Amino acid sequence: MERIKLFCLPYAGGSAMMYKRWSKLMDSAIELAPIELANRGTRSKHPHYDNLNQAVDDLYKWILPYLDGSPFAFFGHSMGSLLSYELIHRIKESTGQEPIHAFFSGRNPPHILKEESVSFDSGKEEFLEDLRQLGGMPVEILESEALLDYVLPIIRGDFKMMSTYSYVPRSAKFEFNISALGGKEDKEVPVEDLREWAQFTNRECSTVLFEGGHFFINELPQEIVSFINRTLVTALLTGSGRGGSLHA
Repeated sequence: MERIKLFCLPYAGGSAMMYKRWSKLMDSAIELAPIELANRGTRSKHPHYDNLNQAVDDLYKWILPYLDGSPFAFFGHSMGSLLSYELIHRIKESTGQEPIHAFFSGRNPPHILKEESVSFDSGKEEFLEDLRQLGGMPVEILESEALLDYVLPIIRGDFKMMSTYSYVPRSAKFEFNISALGGKEDKEVPVEDLREWAQFTNRECSTVLFEGGHFFINELPQEIVSFINRTLVTALLTGSGRGGSLHA
């Protein structure tokens, strides 16, 4: 069976490392390909993007050599979903290629405009409190001034990208199946918003809920990867991905 590349994009403040633990859980037919953004991880010396379009330009140049005609898919969580959406359009417009499936996780679709829950230009204490309310920040970072000094500028930059993003409607819809993933207790992204991802494809859109809040992705790696494995292996075998069903 032909292998498929799975390009993964992180949430605000995250890096490619957040997906590394998935490697041992992946089906042998799937090649895990986490994408590293500028100003973090192995690209820590690269300056942060000024806006989301700049990020998409950079990521497109990074990913282009890997688009060799073999099957590929995208997974993005929160900010990563927004980046995936724009990057898929850039790839389609520039090369004519499309993924065989896309997983948009923990993010409302781009046409639903909402104020970000974390204000990128607030003072340090307010900014930290917003992050605590959102969740996902490890205790060891919150309790270390040195780590906060390193991480907070990255997170601020990411929220600035999302806050200044301007949605531009496209006439063409996706021609592949998509999955919209969410946490049952995620107040940021209610299930009715997740269902709106269906507007962006001419194929199937499945809405799948997992236990947990906005950062369910960190809590349930085995369940999430099992769903990805089933979805992508089915897509490879049948030529069209069939997403999962809604779990109440």
